[in-house]
Amino acid sequence: MYTSATLNKDVRARVKPLWKLSGAIRQAQVVGAVVGLVGGMFAASSGAVFTVASWFVTNEGVRHWLSTAGTVLFLLTIPLIVFGAFCMDWVENNKPRHGSKVARDVDGDVDQ
Repeated sequence: MYTSATLNKDVRARVKPLWKLSGAIRQAQVVGAVVGLVGGMFAASSGAVFTVASWFVTNEGVRHWLSTAGTVLFLLTIPLIVFGAFCMDWVENNKPRHGSKVARDVDGDVDQ
């Protein structure tokens, strides 16, 4: 007595190979770095423009909106840059290192 089992083609098509998943993660790292760093620079510059524009607007509603938007964009600058830097470090940590010339101190003694 023997049994056989087959998988439907649709089920097999939904299973992603591991190499495709690692490529997607690698791409997400690069996209995260670009979005974080470029977004941080864009948030800083547009926040500055909105804040300066709020100084010259006479309408109180528009002045309040421009001031609030400028402040929010200024506050988003640092988290976006930190996120971009984190993603850049993540990309660099996944690259293989060939022949590093730096010597590590493995015993942990501190000279005083």
